[in-house]
Amino acid sequence: MSTERLTKNRYMRFIARIFRIELLYVYATVILAGGFVAYLINASAVPAGTLIVRSYGIQSLAETFAYIFLVVMGVIGFLLILRAGEQQKNPRESALFFFVGFMLVIIAFSMIFAFWGYKFG
Repeated sequence: MSTERLTKNRYMRFIARIFRIELLYVYATVILAGGFVAYLINASAVPAGTLIVRSYGIQSLAETFAYIFLVVMGVIGFLLILRAGEQQKNPRESALFFFVGFMLVIIAFSMIFAFWGYKFG
């Protein structure tokens, strides 16, 4: 296939859009902040069938996915807040983006602190 034909293919354009360098940094940050690497290192210390391990140094796979979900929720909230600042045509749409983004960030923070309180409390 020639490069001209590849750039016209909508799937190749989609893949090129997903794998931009700045998005790769966001993906890596979410995976690291969610503790996926920590889970891989300490997976043998997690008892089988445990959803939440009440320990400071160990986390289960369910906890890892919960952390990743909460980090993604917070990132989406911050992106909506950023989009609200860029939106200048419609002030109602800007206010909606800001409100929804702010609520997502607040919910993500409160859920993660509640999760830590349950885990370490």
